[in-house]
Amino acid sequence: MEDLDTLFRVNYIKMNRLKKERLKMLNKLSDSERLELEKEEELIEIARELHSIQFEEEYDFINDSIEDSKKRKDGINPMSKEYIEKVSIKRKKLGLLDLGLNGMPVDNKSFLLCLEEVKKGETNDKN
Repeated sequence: MEDLDTLFRVNYIKMNRLKKERLKMLNKLSDSERLELEKEEELIEIARELHSIQFEEEYDFINDSIEDSKKRKDGINPMSKEYIEKVSIKRKKLGLLDLGLNGMPVDNKSFLLCLEEVKKGETNDKN
């Protein structure tokens, strides 16, 4: 248990260090640059939410059983053939690559697609 406590402490220190570094960086920015950065971060957060809804197949691993997890490690997608085919058709229609043999994404293009959509919506809202 001591090793776990040490790991938590080390990660907590790293997290605090990152927060301090971010604050230093933010303090060097002008007000307009800071606002632009905050807006970009907000758009990224919205894109993450959209991504988790639009591409839920990329999050299936979260609910894996121990057996499913072992299959993925061995490069096998534990999902049903029908589900894999359905996901493949959806992704092809969007111009995206199929998931890897283990059922995991092979790139981040689906997220970039969501980010593009969010930014496009932001632009349309301004007009």
